[in-house]
Amino acid sequence: MDLVTIVLLFCVHLADAAQCDGVKNKVKFCSANDALKIAKPNGGDVAWRFKTKTNPVPSESGWEETTDLKGPLKAPNTGVYFATYGQTVDKYTIIVDAVNCPGGDDNVCDVTAGKSIRLDSGANPAVTWKFKGKDDTEADVTDTGADDPPKFTDENKKELGLFNIGKAQSGTYKAMVSNSAVKTFTVEVRTPVDSAKVKKKNGCDLTLVCNVVGDAKEIKWHKASLELSHNPPKTQIENNVLTISALEETDKGNYICKATEYGGGTVDSPEFTYAYAAPTAVSKVSIRQSDKVLTCEAQGDVRSYQWLRDGESVTPSDGAAGKDRSKFTLAPQAKGKFVCKATGCDETLVSSEPFPVTATAKGGETNEKPADEGTHDAAIQGLSCSVALLVLSVFVGLYVMML
Repeated sequence: MDLVTIVLLFCVHLADAAQCDGVKNKVKFCSANDALKIAKPNGGDVAWRFKTKTNPVPSESGWEETTDLKGPLKAPNTGVYFATYGQTVDKYTIIVDAVNCPGGDDNVCDVTAGKSIRLDSGANPAVTWKFKGKDDTEADVTDTGADDPPKFTDENKKELGLFNIGKAQSGTYKAMVSNSAVKTFTVEVRTPVDSAKVKKKNGCDLTLVCNVVGDAKEIKWHKASLELSHNPPKTQIENNVLTISALEETDKGNYICKATEYGGGTVDSPEFTYAYAAPTAVSKVSIRQSDKVLTCEAQGDVRSYQWLRDGESVTPSDGAAGKDRSKFTLAPQAKGKFVCKATGCDETLVSSEPFPVTATAKGGETNEKPADEGTHDAAIQGLSCSVALLVLSVFVGLYVMML
């Protein structure tokens, strides 16, 4: 055999996939392209199932019901395998390409929903595992249920493996030895970004909001393929909001927000085209009331709103403006003449006409008389007059008879 043949055979041997053997009632961590092998249990024919006791094994695994379970591994092959023979059911958890969470108080393990995690306690003695979720409830991590997938690699539970994780698995995992935590893991399960969309907010500035469906690790803004950076006061980027002030013709163009997933992928929003338009001056301001809410209605682009009562700035006893400063919620005993001042994009200030508000009693009942109260009193007074005239006529009739 010549040297070339020997080298080629050696290379072929190195290219062979590594074998990953399943262990009964335990977790086995494997890599993609490993060759799965779960040895046939003793006891005759075996029925192999995947995920549930009735679900067939994926066809790409190349399984046969009466032999060892073998096949090349990919991420979708992650899960629990059931070997049923007679009245016995053995379970094998195979996890392909799990995320190795580093652990430690300062480390957060970000994992995309549907993926797998590997938590290594690093402890030699037997450990127990506890999990505290977002609701602050703490519970033991076990796999004692009849249909629970195995979660640990050995009898000492040194390593914990979970697959197909969801938001409910976000929280803190603790490896405990003698009731003391030897290692802590903080896990955040992130939803993949499904979509991103740019929405424009009205106002003096160009304000674009990147609405993302899913969990984004980072959001970046681009205009005409160039990344925009936070550079106040002209360009401000706060989380998913882009604000461009002092608008001019050069600000027109196509804007895109790019949402980066925790898994590393990026989802782009459709282009948002902004055509420059000079702000409209404020020309008219008025106040409209609905129940206990005053709304300042202005024609034109408004930069800010200000509320006054009887010529003075409003106080908490008058009520409060909400996040939308154009709306003012009245306090129960608020009364007086309210004015809304709207400042335009050009800093021009326009005031509304005074809007009278009558105090209301506790429970929302007005202190004023009902609109029909005058009619009601008039009816009573009319009835009283009729009765008096009737009595008078009776007395007159008796007097005439006596004569």
